[in-house]
Amino acid sequence: NEIIKRPGEEVRFFPSYDNVLLASTVIRPEMSTKGVILFIHGLGARSNMYLPLADELAANGYIIYLLDIRGHGYSHGVKGHMPSSDAMGKDIYHFYEYVFSIEGSSQKYIAMGHSLGTYIWINTLSSYSDIDIDTLVLISGGTVNNLNTLKTIKENSRYFSHINKLKAFLSLFNHNIKPIHIVFPDIPQLEQSGFVQDYGFSFFSMFRDSENRFKTFYQNTNIPIMMISGS
Repeated sequence: NEIIKRPGEEVRFFPSYDNVLLASTVIRPEMSTKGVILFIHGLGARSNMYLPLADELAANGYIIYLLDIRGHGYSHGVKGHMPSSDAMGKDIYHFYEYVFSIEGSSQKYIAMGHSLGTYIWINTLSSYSDIDIDTLVLISGGTVNNLNTLKTIKENSRYFSHINKLKAFLSLFNHNIKPIHIVFPDIPQLEQSGFVQDYGFSFFSMFRDSENRFKTFYQNTNIPIMMISGS
């Protein structure tokens, strides 16, 4: 709760391709800068939850931009919905351009994602060759053989998801109906703090036919990649 409500952080808003305002929380080091990290959070989450990680990275000389993806955290947009299959990629491209316009070309840029954020980064980098990233850091995700877990029921000790069949049918006619429900630990602060639990199929449309594209990305990329495993 203290992390979620932590005051005094620098939150910046920038327009995406369709003028929806996206938010990024910025943590800066008190020493000379080693590089800039562009961070994308996991499913259902928001950037605030990663402030302890950002603090540690800042203590080691990095500027961190923690993005709230569309409809999450401070960002505007419909929760759990994407207007098109390429909307997320466009959002991340505008995120990169926004940070680059502030920090400049002399910095080293590190793309970092957790869980869903790892796949969002791969999806974006495989589509936009002009995003100049020096290093890609993937935390608890990013492997092609685990990509299907984003499309199926997932259950473990922390959370699980399920699909409401009736809502799934109705969503064919109304994209505002969200049949995918994410169940988090029974912590009251999560629901009150902007976490997203209900998603439409549109949100995951970016991953349609993505397995071959992701494999091609890994085969062809020259970007150094660090993969960190764990739950």
